[in-house]
Amino acid sequence: MTEALFSGTAPRLWLRVEQDADKPFYARVPAGLADGYVVNANLIEHSPASVGAFLDQFERPFIVDPMSYRFERVAWHTRERDGEVENKRNYRRLWEKYANGVDGLSGDPLVDRGTRRIVSEQAALRFCANVIEFQDRRLRSAWIDDGAQYVGMDRLFGYSLAPSAYVAPYVVVGEEDDPVRDIDRLVMFATATASLGRPPVVAILPILGGVLEDIACMRRLASGIALSGASSVLVWPVGQSAFALADSPSLFTGLTVLLRGLREGGLETGMLYGGFFSTLLRGFGSLGFSHGLMYGESRGLDPAAGRPSTRFYFPPLHESLPYTIASQLIAGMSGQEYLDRVCGCELCQALVAEGSLAEYFMTYVPDGAKRPFPTSAALDLNRMHYLFARGRELDFARLRPESQLIADLLRAVDEFPPAATRVVRSWAGRLNSA
Repeated sequence: MTEALFSGTAPRLWLRVEQDADKPFYARVPAGLADGYVVNANLIEHSPASVGAFLDQFERPFIVDPMSYRFERVAWHTRERDGEVENKRNYRRLWEKYANGVDGLSGDPLVDRGTRRIVSEQAALRFCANVIEFQDRRLRSAWIDDGAQYVGMDRLFGYSLAPSAYVAPYVVVGEEDDPVRDIDRLVMFATATASLGRPPVVAILPILGGVLEDIACMRRLASGIALSGASSVLVWPVGQSAFALADSPSLFTGLTVLLRGLREGGLETGMLYGGFFSTLLRGFGSLGFSHGLMYGESRGLDPAAGRPSTRFYFPPLHESLPYTIASQLIAGMSGQEYLDRVCGCELCQALVAEGSLAEYFMTYVPDGAKRPFPTSAALDLNRMHYLFARGRELDFARLRPESQLIADLLRAVDEFPPAATRVVRSWAGRLNSA
């Protein structure tokens, strides 16, 4: 088994770089927080030299998510202009690179609507070769052409900007009427990518809830990927929150059957769009997890609309709580009590020293809005708090076996009101009975 993503003491964390605005936050946290980065291919196509400069600065391993599922969904890759729907330029350029020379594909995302037109083995091989070529070359070519404007020339040829593994294109299991066809297509892409001879290969497995509950499908998926030649897997329970995964016996069983099957097949496995509760799945085979900046612990298939929510990451309960609930839980605590019972990260220590945590909870109501939104300053503070708190959680989790972590969860249940602890209670209960 290769150790492409999760070598070292579990759990490992790979932070996701989804937009240019994420990078300044990642640049301000301790370098050891991220074991690596997952970078969106559409972001690389949008600003390759800037992404290259970021990766070159920190010299952490990275992989490129090809984001192939998004081309199945028009809302991701189009915009409306003057009453007409047109492709976004970065998505159009990305798809043109993926579709180049592939039988059945025109190169226009609006015409092709994803990978369903790929029906032959030869077409699948060419498509996967194009996807891997993008991951291997796009950053380096931009770095050579444009990197000098970001850093001095002495660094230009230092870091290779080569991914630590190649990610196979993928489809979402459960989008077709027959999920077996989705499983077979996903396995086909993983097999074709591995056959190109550029290991190690990572397979991303996005699974809708109804299929995740199907044990036969989970076993078929695990065995197919185990035989594909991929060495690492990122499991994505699409649209499922941490609470849903623990609260539903069928979802939890399906997930653990899949994880165990992948482990038995010799695959290194982690959770995509997972949070702290992913660390509790080590006993089933999950060695790490990946998420974005504060909003990335659960993800559906469609773009999120609207303004950011007013939520504060509450470390004892390992989830983001609405401002109203979080502020009620800490009301009446002295500064030292807060640092001891809730969070003692660098940012919280600084705010307590200044005399107030109110800056976390500042809001405003825009014209025409019906609810408050975080101010820009409060949103930035909450993002940094989330990252600092996550680093402390990882250090904590790496020093304790799962049994001790469950005991810690149960203590949090006793310490805070029931209305705030339903996720913790669900996970503690589910793991005690697993």
